[in-house]
Amino acid sequence: MPQTVECLNCGSSIASTDIFCPECGHRQTGSTGDPTTGHDQPQTAAPASPPPLQPQYPPQPNTNGKAVASMVTGIVSLVVPFVGIVTGPLAIVLAARARTEIRQTSQKGDGLAITGLVTGILGCIGYGIFLLIIIIGALAGAGSASPL
Repeated sequence: MPQTVECLNCGSSIASTDIFCPECGHRQTGSTGDPTTGHDQPQTAAPASPPPLQPQYPPQPNTNGKAVASMVTGIVSLVVPFVGIVTGPLAIVLAARARTEIRQTSQKGDGLAITGLVTGILGCIGYGIFLLIIIIGALAGAGSASPL
């Protein structure tokens, strides 16, 4: 039979192993207390465990800035009217230099440079065809003009 003690709050008789009084619900001990005396005992710190190891990832290489610029200028050469005359060749030059730097420095962005190269070439071809049509139209219009 378990030993009985008095509740620290209401004085009821309770088992010495009870943590809470069944009459008033008062906690009889601290987290490490002695149920027979009701006094807290000093807590000892648990040994600290090292934090779980986080995987160490190698730093990612940077994206080449010229590759990004070549892609942007190549897309601009296709989308913005009459600006492509300048930005198309610029995209081609930037893409060529970016691909050279990417091979030498192991940077990221080769796909961006290829995109800039292709869109720059398409922009140049598109504006070349446009200018050819303008010239042919101007020559045809000049040849059919009747003198007054």
